[in-house]
Amino acid sequence: MDRNAFGTFCLLLKNLGDLVDGKHVSVEEQVVMFLSILAHHEKNRVIKFSFMRFGETVTRYVHLVLKSILKEQVLMCALKDLVPHGWKSDNGFHTGYIVRCENAMKVSFSNTDLLAVPHITSKIISWKKSYGNILIAQSSGVGFNTTTGELDCIDEQ
Repeated sequence: MDRNAFGTFCLLLKNLGDLVDGKHVSVEEQVVMFLSILAHHEKNRVIKFSFMRFGETVTRYVHLVLKSILKEQVLMCALKDLVPHGWKSDNGFHTGYIVRCENAMKVSFSNTDLLAVPHITSKIISWKKSYGNILIAQSSGVGFNTTTGELDCIDEQ
């Protein structure tokens, strides 16, 4: 992944995924730890040694990044599933689609505290504002694979 794609990915996780800087660990470092474990199959002990962090700190931030990505994926899949069932209109979705998204979140994350009106609506508004960044991310090696429903990163080494 090149630097531009990495920066765009971190920006999307900050703006859309509600990922914030920790007390001592920035979002970029959290994402690097996550990608190192995911892409290079490194163990927690190796990451702990490389980043000079406690093992619990590495685990906590890797789980935060993963949870942030999964929340976005569940909402995207919920919206994508509403389209073939007649919820999509010419200028948006029909009334009540946000409640369906909230139910999808409760099915995937049983102990979630996300509500339809303050949380999901603000997330969709922020998606609309960051639409340009999402297009840039897809053209720079980071994208959403619609067939598998997963985030894709192209490695250009």
